[in-house]
Amino acid sequence: MEIDLDETIRELLVTTVEAGENAYVVDNEGMVLLHYSRDHNFQQGSVGRDIGELVEAVRRFFSPDERADHFSDGHQTYALKVRIDPRHTDEYLGVVLTIEK
Repeated sequence: MEIDLDETIRELLVTTVEAGENAYVVDNEGMVLLHYSRDHNFQQGSVGRDIGELVEAVRRFFSPDERADHFSDGHQTYALKVRIDPRHTDEYLGVVLTIEK
């Protein structure tokens, strides 16, 4: 079975992100691969930028020496690292959700 990973991720973001929220998918270096804003659709201007520049709260979470798998500031920012291969802990995709109040 063949799937379009890019399209699958896009569909997931579109169906889960509510108004006033942003979702970012980042690589293991913290660079934005996809950015979806419910209010403004897919954003190209943030692709390739460091997530720490866009969402200050997760700057440390995506630093190379941080080993935690999830982050929350308890209010507006949530992040998760999805390990691609458990044998290589430095390889992951990150997901960041922000809620604008």
